Amino acid sequence: MMVLGLIPARGGSKRLPGKNLREIGGKSLVARAIESALATERIGALLVSTDSEMIAAHARRYGIGVVMRPPFLAEDTTPMVDVLRHAVGMATTLFASLIVTLQPTTPFRSPALIDFCIQALGDHDSAVSIHRGRPSGEVYVTTRRLLDCGRILGPDCIDIYSHPEYGDEI
Repeated sequence: MMVLGLIPARGGSKRLPGKNLREIGGKSLVARAIESALATERIGALLVSTDSEMIAAHARRYGIGVVMRPPFLAEDTTPMVDVLRHAVGMATTLFASLIVTLQPTTPFRSPALIDFCIQALGDHDSAVSIHRGRPSGEVYVTTRRLLDCGRILGPDCIDIYSHPEYGDEI
């Protein structure tokens, strides 16, 4: 089973310009997402989807593939599912059966959390990491079949609340 990690990193942000390249603890948000994905055991390929040449250059320094998205997929109101479908469609040499979305704006996810969410998916159509009863944005796992239907989270979604390594809550 091919697992594709996808990091959607838009260049524009009205509230915090350049936020995906902002640093926390000496590393950009994009770098933190890349490093956590590269350290997993289950992600087989990794792509960054962006409209920004600066973000693209930053990702390429890590040896990561980049999918440049058109401006209409980089607006404030662009649905994430459209961004993911575009990136997966552009990655013509990869056929992933699972897509793992890692948003740069949740920078403290661990590789173990990513692997746990993938493993926990089982026969479900999607999985999402949950913190304090709400999706945390750290990890979304989507089957290719569900994404092809235009959804990230499906009717058989599993919420990942905890893992022994993290204590009671993620």
